Amino acid sequence: MKIKKSFLNLSINQLKNIFEELNKKKEEMKLQIQKIFTKLRNELNNREDGLLAKIDMKFDNVFIKEKDIKIYEKLPKQIAKSLEEIKSIDKEWDIEKLNYFLNCCSNIEKSICNIKEQNESLQKNSNSKILNIDYSPKENELNQFLEKIKSFGDIYYEYEFENCSNKENEQPEYILNEGKV
Repeated sequence: MKIKKSFLNLSINQLKNIFEELNKKKEEMKLQIQKIFTKLRNELNNREDGLLAKIDMKFDNVFIKEKDIKIYEKLPKQIAKSLEEIKSIDKEWDIEKLNYFLNCCSNIEKSICNIKEQNESLQKNSNSKILNIDYSPKENELNQFLEKIKSFGDIYYEYEFENCSNKENEQPEYILNEGKV
């Protein structure tokens, strides 16, 4: 009776060892899959950031910029201010105020040059046609890619055959051990 009990204990211990090995392998596989999908997520995030930056760059290089619009909005006030300064110089012309007037004239000239540059830039930007900037993949290409992602990776079994024949002259028989990885 003791022999059967120790044989049974040995079998149970072997099952425990197999169970522990399978659990260890399962956890290793889970970690491996997590690492792969983390790399995929990181690369997707990097690609998204790159494309968003590229969109900003393309639009900034091709179209009018927001800061330019703010400058253009100031043009009417600059023109009105310059005209007022010209009127005041014209009205208050006095030899004693010559230095002040010369300084005002210099400022007016700078303002006029600035206004001229901004006006030319405004005309150039307002005459530019909208280019066709777009993004790919389109919806149908995206769906194809998503289907590939849905089926990415697989879990499979390897099979091992054991020789069960104990006799040398007999044709060997084999037992299939499933799921041994």
